[in-house]
Amino acid sequence: MAITWAVLFVCALVPVVSAPISAPEVCALFQAGASVADIATRYMVTDRRVRQIVQDGGVRPDPQPQPSKAVLDQIMAAETARFGPNYGFGMLHGALLRLYPQWRFTRRAVYASLRRVAPAALRSRREFAQYRLRRGHYHAPHFQYSCHLDLACKLQEYGLFVGLCPPAQRRPPPAANP
Repeated sequence: MAITWAVLFVCALVPVVSAPISAPEVCALFQAGASVADIATRYMVTDRRVRQIVQDGGVRPDPQPQPSKAVLDQIMAAETARFGPNYGFGMLHGALLRLYPQWRFTRRAVYASLRRVAPAALRSRREFAQYRLRRGHYHAPHFQYSCHLDLACKLQEYGLFVGLCPPAQRRPPPAANP
């Protein structure tokens, strides 16, 4: 066991020497459509170093297209129906970015589309957030409404409650003072 630790320790001290990185090759791969992670793996460098080489080479990625208003409105109608009115705006915007990576969604465009497609849902989101964030106000309609770990539980809106109740501990009776 001691030999294994010694070998690991010595191996950790030996620097890893990678092949020299050719900036024109990296830029050519990036322009050809290879991902930053693939290029970094190929040259055994970090993603940050690849982005730095690409930026120093003056290569800019093509801007992602934005969907038209009609397409964005269709997407927003489907996503608000799927996620419901209690799904926050930031989470909805993040879900759009993850579900549709081929498009670029600005916060302003998503907000305007949400205002056009589902004004009642937008109002519901705003009122719910303002109600929950009111200073000095705490509302718990029943026991264990907010007994959860992160204090931002989404399950309670659907009637599912997960909470822990510590068992009652017995204390010895206090000693009588003579």
